[in-house]
Amino acid sequence: DVCVETNMNTVLFHIRPACDALYKSQYEPWSSYLNNGRGVDPGWDPLQYCIEECHKRGLTCHGWINPYRYNKRGGYDWIGDDDTTKLNYKHTHPEWLLYYANDIILDPALPEVRQRIKEVVGDIINNYDVDGILMDDYFYPYRVPNEEFPDDKTFAEHPRGFKNKDDWRRNNVNLIIQELNSTIKAIKPWVEFGISPFGVWRNAEQDINGSATQAGCTNYDDLYADVRLWLREGW
Repeated sequence: DVCVETNMNTVLFHIRPACDALYKSQYEPWSSYLNNGRGVDPGWDPLQYCIEECHKRGLTCHGWINPYRYNKRGGYDWIGDDDTTKLNYKHTHPEWLLYYANDIILDPALPEVRQRIKEVVGDIINNYDVDGILMDDYFYPYRVPNEEFPDDKTFAEHPRGFKNKDDWRRNNVNLIIQELNSTIKAIKPWVEFGISPFGVWRNAEQDINGSATQAGCTNYDDLYADVRLWLREGW
């Protein structure tokens, strides 16, 4: 109601914060945002409710997902690891998880991970009347001083012809963006696909096409997210 009163037109509803679900998923457990611990059925469907209430009011509803984030090392009180449904990746696919500083994320380089994210999004699109899918800026995690992201093993196993690891990481993210766009459009061409990236692609001092900024962190160099390429390619 407040959205309507203030002339907004879209609700962005965070439905997959950390390899979990605020909707009925065949791939991932119910979110601990709804209960104390992953995998506890809340007895209702938040996404379905949100879609219905939005559409009653002439609002569109976009499902907002984080692609790779799984948890914080040691856990947060809002992301427990007690999963009664056994859909928790710590149980089913521990080989997909990488531990970096305090973060636990899905390995962006694994074909199996890209496939699962496509399955998750396809599941949402097929089962819910969402008007769009929005992906947040959590691609590769923000850099931690003096700690290298632990993907040497994956780089050795899945180099795909790349010699430079930074270029390879960017390609890992490019692939999932391109493949998700294709997945969504193949199922429901009218569903929009958007990204909510960190605000600076590159600084002008790094690239003539960059912005007049002096950001200490950029999408391209630190998160390996080549947002400008995605726009140019129409992904």
